[in-house]
Amino acid sequence: MSKPDSQKRRRELEGRLHSIEAQTEKLYEDKVMGAISNDELSRLSQQLEDDRREKSSLLVSLKRSVSEVKEKLSDIERWISLIEKNSALEGIDRDLLESLIDRIEIGGRDVINGLKTQGVGIIFKYAGQGKKISLSVYSLWKQYKTFRCRKPFCPRFS
Repeated sequence: MSKPDSQKRRRELEGRLHSIEAQTEKLYEDKVMGAISNDELSRLSQQLEDDRREKSSLLVSLKRSVSEVKEKLSDIERWISLIEKNSALEGIDRDLLESLIDRIEIGGRDVINGLKTQGVGIIFKYAGQGKKISLSVYSLWKQYKTFRCRKPFCPRFS
């Protein structure tokens, strides 16, 4: 739902809630004036109360959704500003990593094709509920063998 749509929907719900309050007051005035019976008052006020509860829960849900979207947009804006700020760096330092990475998860050890491997998951900040990038020593070794870097990261594989 776009911002204008959500604002329009919120205004509609708030207007309907205000209308329900006015109708409830009118029902009690009609009862006092003798225009409706107790049974009619009970039935109509129950209908209005049910409608009020439904509209109130919809309004709360809508406000929660808007809040979540605003938070996600804020996270995206922070992520973009960090990337733009650090895009011209020559190297990586501790401060940069701390500003971009939420946590690093180390997985269990495995043996793949006779090589000991261990998975590493990097959870980035502000990247949509902590997006995870998984790496393993084996996948890095395969990339090394493919691209033949000048400096091998492990003398065993040179």
